[in-house]
Amino acid sequence: VYPKEIELLLDSLPGVGESAVIGVPDPDFGEAVVAVIVAEDPAARPDPEQLRALAIALQCGDGFLHHALIIDSVCQWCFPSCMAAAAAAI
Repeated sequence: VYPKEIELLLDSLPGVGESAVIGVPDPDFGEAVVAVIVAEDPAARPDPEQLRALAIALQCGDGFLHHALIIDSVCQWCFPSCMAAAAAAI
């Protein structure tokens, strides 16, 4: 599964404005897949575990999405580096 496939799925879910899927170091798996999600409405942030469960139910598979992190906003010109910094906080 490619990151873009998971991003397209997540972007179609309620409450998701946009997403980025990245890999972060993981002691058990070598690398863990993390979705950093910008909430469509910061006042009504989606539940990360609910989004993860929906992604699993919609064929992303349990092994493909280890964590989901919800943020309120991100600067568009630095989106990739902001996503990496946010995921490192997990």
